[in-house]
Amino acid sequence: MIQGKKFMPGRGKIAVRKDALDEKTSAGIIVKPKENVKWITGVVASVGSPNVLSNGQEEECLVKAGDRVLLSREKGYAEVGGFVIIDHQCVMAVIDKD
Repeated sequence: MIQGKKFMPGRGKIAVRKDALDEKTSAGIIVKPKENVKWITGVVASVGSPNVLSNGQEEECLVKAGDRVLLSREKGYAEVGGFVIIDHQCVMAVIDKD
């Protein structure tokens, strides 16, 4: 949710809450690991409407809200209100919850 309102990404996009990268040592020191510039992980918060293909059919999105995913940063990537908004085609993998 952004500022208490329902949040729905645009057509063909997904909203992902990015995993926190900060880690705390046993002494309470916060360590910021170097971020990988090519990919991130997170949990899908919401999925936008499907894209419409040139033949009029809707393109299937293989992820759903609650899936933990590995995303590529190489295509369109934006951070808005604590969410990453990205094309659903940029999902590289769905990560097992175990």
